[in-house]
Amino acid sequence: MEVSIRFNQTFLIVKNVKNEPGVGAEIMGDLYELGVDTEYFHATPSPDGKKSDILIMINNENLEKTVFGINTARKKTGGDKTVILSDLTGIIIRGSGTKEISQALTKAFSICTKYEVNVALVYTTFVSANLYVSSETVTKEFMDDLRKGFE
Repeated sequence: MEVSIRFNQTFLIVKNVKNEPGVGAEIMGDLYELGVDTEYFHATPSPDGKKSDILIMINNENLEKTVFGINTARKKTGGDKTVILSDLTGIIIRGSGTKEISQALTKAFSICTKYEVNVALVYTTFVSANLYVSSETVTKEFMDDLRKGFE
């Protein structure tokens, strides 16, 4: 398995936007016009399918422009608030297959618990486990143990 670390990450969650065609394009278009590079964009519809929460990942340096762009887009797309998870460190563990990724996630959670590192967000794919932790809780010892755990 391979582990990579990404510093200075921010996630923004735009809550309760209209779940209609073109809403994602409207938000992405406003961010593009401001020169914001988004690294991840995901929409999760509500159970009734009428609204969605949109998750956007950016680098911390784009936070001010992104908030402005999202607030501009919300006037057109709805959405009642934006939640900001900033100053995160991303731990990306790449493997092969869901079983290996599940094992990696279990090991990573164990190491986070040992060092009292707060996990703010997790998402997985078939080939990776992605944990985003509060940067203020990350220590050199934690990083060393994490790397050793996946050698």
